[in-house]
Amino acid sequence: MSVGSAVAHLGTSAMPFQIGALIDGAKLSASQAGLFSLCEVGALALSMVVIAPWIGSLSARRVAWTGVALVGLAGAALSQTTLFPLLLLLGMVAGLGFGLAFAATVAAASSLDDPDRVYAAGNGGALLLLVGSMSVLPIGSRYFGPMGIFLALTAVMIVFAVLLFGFPTRPARSEGRVRGAGIPPGSVALIAVWMCFSFGNGAIWTFAERIAREQGLPSGSIVYVLSIGIFFGIAGTSLAVWFGGSANRVVALGIGLIGTGLSCLAIGYGSTLVVFAGGVIGYWIFSMFLYSYLMGTAAVFDPLGRVGTLCGGLERLAFGVGALAGGLVADHVSYPSVGALAALGSVVAILAALPILSRALGRRSAAAATATAG
Repeated sequence: MSVGSAVAHLGTSAMPFQIGALIDGAKLSASQAGLFSLCEVGALALSMVVIAPWIGSLSARRVAWTGVALVGLAGAALSQTTLFPLLLLLGMVAGLGFGLAFAATVAAASSLDDPDRVYAAGNGGALLLLVGSMSVLPIGSRYFGPMGIFLALTAVMIVFAVLLFGFPTRPARSEGRVRGAGIPPGSVALIAVWMCFSFGNGAIWTFAERIAREQGLPSGSIVYVLSIGIFFGIAGTSLAVWFGGSANRVVALGIGLIGTGLSCLAIGYGSTLVVFAGGVIGYWIFSMFLYSYLMGTAAVFDPLGRVGTLCGGLERLAFGVGALAGGLVADHVSYPSVGALAALGSVVAILAALPILSRALGRRSAAAATATAG
């Protein structure tokens, strides 16, 4: 679970380094770099949406290995070109690989008991792997120039391919059961909350490094903060493990959204290293806490993993759209304004989508109680 989750999220977690490499190495504008992010994450999302109806009948290990191979090959090719159309194409290939790894992870874990704790514990281990991976990526640029980031990505994928031997080899469900039913009621509200949250994440995290540079912060400190900040996400997953399903699910989601939104503002408008670092740390704590409960809520609606896979794909698509919107705001307004755009995603989720999700969960709990009493 931890290895699969690390592979699935490495693309978006390392997006600031990818964007920096493309701007410095391929001489792309912020808008062009945002389009690359959209292509990569869009392909990730599309692969998850397409595979969702069948994911429970496939071998999770084979799906994950296929994804890792695609990411590794795309990374090696990205390091050797600066042609914009080819960069976009290779970004989509990498996104396809990340999406397959993500889908395999969801399928492997959705049917387990107490999904909130399962996802939180898996994400906590994934964060440790991501910290190590993020510390390796800058080494590629040190020895091979800005585009060497992508060579380092390939090296990381080779290591993860070996670690994936722990994935299950058999389908989690029979094909008939997976294809039988549609998306459960209430899932649309969950998707809306998740996509609003991820839209803000895409905007702020994609351009976090550029925002800090525009504020005049030391480049060496920026890389350190972005790399080590992920480690603090373990605090968020630890809280989710601690509370698990015993916490009020809607309250937990609300706390995560509020904390993430405030952290985005701190990253965007932090004119000192302390404020910027605080924003990055808060971002990882609250977003990982929220993410664990989002995944757990998807498993509550559908233990077969279809909803979790579909939500994962659509929220990655929202991440890509947020990255593109963030690039447009950075080019035409200012880099700090990207923080306000990101916080807006949390505001919309809280005001428009979370109340609907709360009612859907209430109806589901009432129905379950009635069935138990009957």
